[in-house]
Amino acid sequence: MIFVEIFLFVFGLAWGSFLNVLIFRYNPNQKFDLLKIISGRSRCPYCKKKLLKRDLIPILSFFLLKGRCRFCQRRISFIYPLVEFLCGLFTPLIFIKTYPNLFLFLLWFLIFSTLIVLSFIDLRFLCVPNQLLNFFLLLSVILVFFLNSPSHYFWNIFPQFEIKILN
Repeated sequence: MIFVEIFLFVFGLAWGSFLNVLIFRYNPNQKFDLLKIISGRSRCPYCKKKLLKRDLIPILSFFLLKGRCRFCQRRISFIYPLVEFLCGLFTPLIFIKTYPNLFLFLLWFLIFSTLIVLSFIDLRFLCVPNQLLNFFLLLSVILVFFLNSPSHYFWNIFPQFEIKILN
């Protein structure tokens, strides 16, 4: 089972790198267009040079480059490795908590990922894209209905919530 957690940690690091793309390419003055945001190669936010493949290794590249761009030597935000580490840490933890239910794992994984993107976009711009909020709302509603079982730990913690939802 340890190999699964290691794989999920590495996958979480890579997923965190993808979430960084969403966070740092978001422009509050434009509509949130996922395809436009994720298209194209990664570039330095300052000198606009395309990053080399070896500069895209989650967390490791940041520390090997001492937190600076290879080309212009300007500082890279510490948010990049922080998001990657958070995703790397929480992906196996979510798996352990939801095992063996793959659907529940994917649901919590998407909720956590959406919260990360929402949080860091909000930290950067003091605004939250409605498209992401709507996606989070959809995931939350699915979760509430999926967990509508008295034996689930959520309902044991929040029994009043179950009564309000079911009435």
